[in-house]
Amino acid sequence: MKKESISFLLFVDGNEAYLPVWLQSIKEQDYPQTETIVVTKSPLAHLEALQKQYSFTVLLTKGASRATQHELALAKASGTFVSFLYPTCGLVKDALKLVTPCLNEHPVDAVFSRFALLEQGLFNFYKQYLGIEEVNRDNYYYYLKSNAEFRTLAGKIIRTSLAKNLDYRQSDQAILEQLVAQEATVIWNSDQFFFWNLDLKPLPEFNGEAVTLHPRVLERLPLEPSDKISDTISILLCVDDNYCQKIAPLLSSLGRTTKQQVDCYLVYYELSAASLAFVVKLGNYLSNVKLIPTKISEWQHEQLQSFSMKNNKLPLAAYYRLLAAELLPNLNRVLYLDIDMLVNSSIEALWQTELGSNVIGACRDLAFTDHKDSWSYQLLEEQGVL
Repeated sequence: MKKESISFLLFVDGNEAYLPVWLQSIKEQDYPQTETIVVTKSPLAHLEALQKQYSFTVLLTKGASRATQHELALAKASGTFVSFLYPTCGLVKDALKLVTPCLNEHPVDAVFSRFALLEQGLFNFYKQYLGIEEVNRDNYYYYLKSNAEFRTLAGKIIRTSLAKNLDYRQSDQAILEQLVAQEATVIWNSDQFFFWNLDLKPLPEFNGEAVTLHPRVLERLPLEPSDKISDTISILLCVDDNYCQKIAPLLSSLGRTTKQQVDCYLVYYELSAASLAFVVKLGNYLSNVKLIPTKISEWQHEQLQSFSMKNNKLPLAAYYRLLAAELLPNLNRVLYLDIDMLVNSSIEALWQTELGSNVIGACRDLAFTDHKDSWSYQLLEEQGVL
């Protein structure tokens, strides 16, 4: 397997004592396609002894700013990829052996990975990892919010041609956002610890004010007078053959508690003859609840199948809700309910909730948003809202 060449850029900046640790961690990688460039603002002591033991070149950048240092180092780098090393950081054993598949088996422009925290001489692996994930403009905000490694240049391997286009006058978080904004192919390898951190200082905090790559969302528009809330309540349920057998309690409780007319759209892709017969039979028992089977198209199903379902416990049918606007274009609002719910009182007041200029109204899932280790708490924090 071909191995891509990597240039390691070591920024000393008054931390010369750490230099042997950096150099040794690179030397032990058993990866021949590397070069090491030591970037320093002042001449280094013991340079000759170090160069006899390790192979590296020195770039003297006297009086240069941080941004200029990075630009000069990148101009000198000859590797296809570059990786930044800073004081107190080094490479985990066999890091390059582990990262080789990422660089060679994917058309990749950048690889992000985790820090390994060195605690009492042992690596502290403290989270459950997801493996290799692709990061793009649409999901980058969530990775940035929940993973501190997305806020620092250390521990990144970046294609040199792209790294040269970044503006290093900004914060590391903003620099990495620029990379994603260039439509670069970024891989997040959450299984691998590429760098370790000697001083155990916390990684940078998330800076929401600096974020420019928010997920694409609908523009906020005020409701027009013609958008009067309908007297008929529209409910969206997502079903497959398994879910379909479990909707009777929800629909029965809905019919008992809510006196208004309810149109219940059962969104599905494939249902067996038995499931369809069950829906028809169930509809005959409901006086004010009308069941409207709504089939998604083959093309829509293929689009949903393209989502990464890795480590996801929910069936694909749970995500049919994402197609609500396409499937029900004539409705100006719809209420989504999970099929395992019971309705204890009339939902009329909930249906009539004024949304103002908001396109979605949602409630907190306290079982998740109150748990500080959950992804939802990390994204939404205590308020339960972005």
